[in-house]
Amino acid sequence: MSGFKTTWRNISMPADPATGKPAQKTLRAVPAGKIVAESTFGCWVNLLDKGGTRGDGPYRKNVDYDSTLWRKALHKAFPNSGGKRTTVFTTASHVRSLRNSPPTTNR
Repeated sequence: MSGFKTTWRNISMPADPATGKPAQKTLRAVPAGKIVAESTFGCWVNLLDKGGTRGDGPYRKNVDYDSTLWRKALHKAFPNSGGKRTTVFTTASHVRSLRNSPPTTNR
């Protein structure tokens, strides 16, 4: 959730032509595609995990992405995944590691 909170904070709204001030940021006003596009790749990789304990202090709770989200939606989000969340998570984790690794120099 922290990844999506950061995304939400960073989304800027266009100015209201009448007032010149940014339009109010609401779930209805922000297109879903903008939230998807502005979320980090790491945020999505974490969402593909099975879940676990999230948050700190009084906000700490157990989450289960596998049964609450992916068992119903994996085949729609990743139609060629073979229906296994672990396969998609592992692939996404590898891509993230490769993308974030420092470049190598050939000598």
